[in-house]
Amino acid sequence: LEYGLVALPQMLLQIFLLMLLALFLARPYLSSSILVTHGKNKLVVIDTSASMQTIEKEGVRFEQAKEGVLKLINGMRPPDKMMIVSAYSSSETVIDLEGDKELLRKAVNDLRPTETGSDLEGGVSLAISYMETLKNSQLFVFTDQRLENCGLNVARLDPKTFNFVTFGKADSNVAISSFDVSRIDRISRENFV
Repeated sequence: LEYGLVALPQMLLQIFLLMLLALFLARPYLSSSILVTHGKNKLVVIDTSASMQTIEKEGVRFEQAKEGVLKLINGMRPPDKMMIVSAYSSSETVIDLEGDKELLRKAVNDLRPTETGSDLEGGVSLAISYMETLKNSQLFVFTDQRLENCGLNVARLDPKTFNFVTFGKADSNVAISSFDVSRIDRISRENFV
């Protein structure tokens, strides 16, 4: 009986070492989906309409908006990602969800304002359609429009994940959206604005 009690710890140690050896030879691994931590998904809508070219005391509205987006990019940490949507008379994805800060900076720096009006609602709707399929996402809108004037259904937006950043004074935006000149006769012309 005494011999059995002394041999028991040795036998348990041998079993443990044998199991450790079997585990080592099996070469187990963790699935990468277990190891990946989920970052933040930042969806940015930037107004690229003609009114964003307005020069204010603080600078050009569009340049201020780009600086705001660049600050967001600089604040990203791996594995955060960002998508950028340009909103003008129509909306388009400038860059899909991307984590590479250099690619994102290039996309922002390549943006130019257009000579059209703004369909901010379309750009936000596009971003929201992505948000609905992503976890841990935030929406950032950079514009010179006022929230109450841009046609957004604010009720469906979560205030914790929705950031509306405006540039410029509270005055209404006015822009020439169409201009036409036609000749009536050899001397007279009509101008339409």
